[in-house]
Amino acid sequence: MSNTNTFQQNLSQLFKDKKSQIHDILVYVLDNTGKISESELENYKSLLQNDSELCQILDLLVNKYSSSIKTKEEMVKYIIRRAFKFIKNKIKKEKNLDSKTACKEICDLYFNVNREDLEKQGVNCDDEDEFFNALLPFRKNSKNRTMNNDFLADLFSSEAFRNDYDAFLNHLDETLVQDNKRKIEKYVEYIEKLTKKNRTKDLEQYKRIPWLKSWNDKTRIIAADLVKNSLDKKSFAKKNKKLCKEEAIGSADRDDKSLSTAGSE
Repeated sequence: MSNTNTFQQNLSQLFKDKKSQIHDILVYVLDNTGKISESELENYKSLLQNDSELCQILDLLVNKYSSSIKTKEEMVKYIIRRAFKFIKNKIKKEKNLDSKTACKEICDLYFNVNREDLEKQGVNCDDEDEFFNALLPFRKNSKNRTMNNDFLADLFSSEAFRNDYDAFLNHLDETLVQDNKRKIEKYVEYIEKLTKKNRTKDLEQYKRIPWLKSWNDKTRIIAADLVKNSLDKKSFAKKNKKLCKEEAIGSADRDDKSLSTAGSE
């Protein structure tokens, strides 16, 4: 029995070491994709030559991330969703509200809809992801970017939202780190399970991958510029609308003068 226990402990230790190695490889890929040369990658890979499976994991991860992109719209969607989650928790804490009442207050403050209407549409408002999916206009591969820009312009025209958003920005770095930490842990666990089943190649099928460091860096820049850019677009739209209206009035006046002149002749 003791020999069996020893074998199981050694086996457990082996996979624990493997899990740590998988974690290190994933973090290396996240930190360095797009930043290092082919020779630098080969130098890192040479450190893994004693384990062909780890080399395969590295190659698969490099291939997966080399073919993956994050669009600006996906980053904006992430920022706004996280901002509203921050605001929801802030409302709950400051006003000592439950989740349901905090969601209702967000609907009243920032959206032309109420919680009851969402629930009638079949939205489970107690599911945070489903709740925000129903409220936010962003959609993956959306062709209608104008609606998203209009939504952001209206949102940032609210002084209350801008104040809450400024507070959120102070926590964005921590949010990005913690979100990625959770995703890394889940992905490592997924890859580890695949290695035990000799299905390592399937790691490329995983959808909710951790973000590259370069994606997070770009997200920080976009988040910092979002207020100004959104308000600038709203101001431009107003000026453009006013200009079009003035041109339409001027055109109508010219037409009237032309008709008046023709009548007098």
